[in-house]
Amino acid sequence: MSDPAPTTIATIAAEVGVSVPTVSKVLNGRPDVAPETRARIEAALEKHQYRRRRGRGARGAELVDLVIHDLGTAWAVEIIKGVEVVAASERVGVVLSDLGGEHRPRQEWLDDVLTRRPLGVIFVQSSLDAPQHRQLATRSIPCVVVDTAGEPPLGVP
Repeated sequence: MSDPAPTTIATIAAEVGVSVPTVSKVLNGRPDVAPETRARIEAALEKHQYRRRRGRGARGAELVDLVIHDLGTAWAVEIIKGVEVVAASERVGVVLSDLGGEHRPRQEWLDDVLTRRPLGVIFVQSSLDAPQHRQLATRSIPCVVVDTAGEPPLGVP
């Protein structure tokens, strides 16, 4: 028996009753999709466990986002140094975000990340809520929480 065909954005579009470009807009984090439509598309993407193929030429610079609750500690500096060392050894750039004492990033930050499409996001003493996690997951952007502020959403390591 052969494996089922992979889910495509055309499959998702047909199921939700929208155009392929609309699904593409959601996958690319574009803001010009109605919230209800975005939610239906994200639910279908999650249901089918859709994962975007990551072609070599399809991205810009290889980046990882490092999100820290508060940069004003020696501990935070050590985390940054460690991430930089490992990232540099893999020729990956680090985008640093200071939440200024907040524990969850704002939607504007998330919109920027969805546009940037990093290899992943590392949250330090911070976290994200379930809808934010879903937005990252439906765009195949993995994340991990280190020393979490509360319980991370289900499925976040």
